[in-house]
Amino acid sequence: RPTNKTASEKKRIGAEARYENGPFSLKSEFMKGQDAAVPANGWYVQTGYFFHPQWQAIARYEGFDPNERAANDKEYDTTVGLNYFLIDKKTKLQLNYIHKRVVGGTDDNQVIGAAQYAF
Repeated sequence: RPTNKTASEKKRIGAEARYENGPFSLKSEFMKGQDAAVPANGWYVQTGYFFHPQWQAIARYEGFDPNERAANDKEYDTTVGLNYFLIDKKTKLQLNYIHKRVVGGTDDNQVIGAAQYAF
């Protein structure tokens, strides 16, 4: 347990906006925080389109700066993906391709599959 209270202090603030119209959706979020004396921020913009009642295409662009005082630690991710919703809309299967670009680091490509169930 830290003995210095400021070493464990965490602050967060954020805002989110969402727009949906028929098969189209757009959402975005911005977060700013500070862990002890380290300021950080992150954001994303995502759009989706249902081209069939059960199939949704998505695109997302996001940025994260874990330390605003450091020069080469920012990450920018571009995601394109496909979601398949089962008829009950409680179960979703996802397949995403993500291109990660790290400033001052190495780029990375990922393919990620996931399954979700809401209850």
